Amino acid sequence: SPLGRVPAWFNEGLAMYFESGGSRTDPDALAAARSGSLLSLTAMRGQPGRPADVRLFYAQARSLVRYMVQHYGESSVSRVVHALSLGSRFEDAVASAYGRPLEVLDEEWRLTLGVVPSADPTGSDPVGTDDGEPPIDPTPPTPERDGFEQGFRADPGTFGTSLLLALAAAF
Repeated sequence: SPLGRVPAWFNEGLAMYFESGGSRTDPDALAAARSGSLLSLTAMRGQPGRPADVRLFYAQARSLVRYMVQHYGESSVSRVVHALSLGSRFEDAVASAYGRPLEVLDEEWRLTLGVVPSADPTGSDPVGTDDGEPPIDPTPPTPERDGFEQGFRADPGTFGTSLLLALAAAF
């Protein structure tokens, strides 16, 4: 929908998920997690202006989308894209498709990289609620696998730039 604003990280992460190798981790994202230099999702709504952040932006986008697909299945991502095509806001589409807000998905992904969360992003009590309800299990479900393994890996810094230049020259 022309009214829906899709963050650059989701757009680029989807593209890279389908073109990149099938490894479960991204070395650039892991290195950034270890050094404490991961970008925030709000900083990733658009592509970064600083050249030093570009490689990290693409690594994080690919890693986060890969997490979303591998832990929740392609059907969840399809539901997000479908909701966006109907005009939903991105955050609402994610919350509807995944059953949790984007901030929680981001924290779950960061935990897989070894980043300790600074605070609960939802503001809720992780141990339980005062009304006697049991705590919500933060462990994401495991999707069904179809056995298809992706085998192509491209460097986003060179491949993406080359692709953009080729498209620009074609027009």
